[in-house]
Amino acid sequence: MMKSEQKPIFFDMETTGFYPDRCKIITIQVREDGKNTIWKEWDLGEKGVINEFYRFTNFKITRENAKFIGFNQLEFDLGFLSSRLYELKLDDLAKIWERVNRHLAWIDLRQLLGESVGHFHEWRKHFTGKSYGVAGKMIPIFYEKQEYTKIEEYIEDELEGFEQVFNAIKKEPFYLELQKLRDKLSNP
Repeated sequence: MMKSEQKPIFFDMETTGFYPDRCKIITIQVREDGKNTIWKEWDLGEKGVINEFYRFTNFKITRENAKFIGFNQLEFDLGFLSSRLYELKLDDLAKIWERVNRHLAWIDLRQLLGESVGHFHEWRKHFTGKSYGVAGKMIPIFYEKQEYTKIEEYIEDELEGFEQVFNAIKKEPFYLELQKLRDKLSNP
């Protein structure tokens, strides 16, 4: 749930696989006010991608003014990112970990909707009628073949999908009821 003073920032990251001890982050991306920012490993290196995301969050983002929204962040993205912080031995490791895991607020659409009911592409089709042209499992293959434009097109589409689905969810009766309850408890 979001307070009225919080703005949504849609978040995702792409990796070369599922295991942070032998795979890496190839992009971290956000969508804010309808505009996408993608930090790319092929331009910045993996450490650079993580550092740029940290800089982005450090200058203007707080728990009070924004929430990061994505799908499967809590079970995959944040754990993977935390593991890569340790693997890469970044200089600001403690600061970055603290920032990402304690000072930012997250809404995981997977937790809200439930993956046992459907994967994100199914939820997106339900709410918007639109399907992905490419499956996420293709990203490591595109990366290996250096087909970076295909990765970027997938990312652009997915971030737009996160925003569309979240906007549709906000109109659902269950969400409206939860929001009323949150507002009531926040303003006794």
